Amino acid sequence: MGALSLLQTLVVVLATLAGSTVLASLGFGIGMVATPVLLLVLDPQTAVVMLNAVSVPITGLLVWQTRRHLNVRDSLPIILLGLAGALVGAYVLSTSGDRVLRL
Repeated sequence: MGALSLLQTLVVVLATLAGSTVLASLGFGIGMVATPVLLLVLDPQTAVVMLNAVSVPITGLLVWQTRRHLNVRDSLPIILLGLAGALVGAYVLSTSGDRVLRL
């Protein structure tokens, strides 16, 4: 995909702003808010890459700002199970064919 038009840029900025506001308020939701809007003006691959490029640093910043309130000991089982699930999911995704992922 080439350069974004002015309309596409405006939609991307506003959708990302709305999603980031939800993320900052609730701790999740940037993808649920921004992705459907981004898909109206961008192809799926570009929308996902753009949203990840924005959401990962924002989430990292939120974790950094609230680090004093995090109880790592209580969160450790959730973190470890989340990492295990991500590894299993990545394996299944890499070994399954495209047909499995299509609706």
